[in-house]
Amino acid sequence: MRRSYEDPRQHFENYIGRSADRYADGLRRAGLRPNGKLTRAMADRAARAAREDYEQRANQMLEGNVRHILREYHERVRLLV
Repeated sequence: MRRSYEDPRQHFENYIGRSADRYADGLRRAGLRPNGKLTRAMADRAARAAREDYEQRANQMLEGNVRHILREYHERVRLLV
């Protein structure tokens, strides 16, 4: 079955939300206060990671869809032969 691509903006927002939750939890556990410089660095890192994660998932989905299309093609060719 072919799969549809996730909306990139939605993926980004979900990924950043989860990263922010992990960051806040880590600060709480360590007993630290948020720091502007650290928060910006973590946000930049999370944004890069979100883009990389989306690209990886999109590539995996593309490869899976291509395999599905080729499998259907070969099945139809076998029916014709």
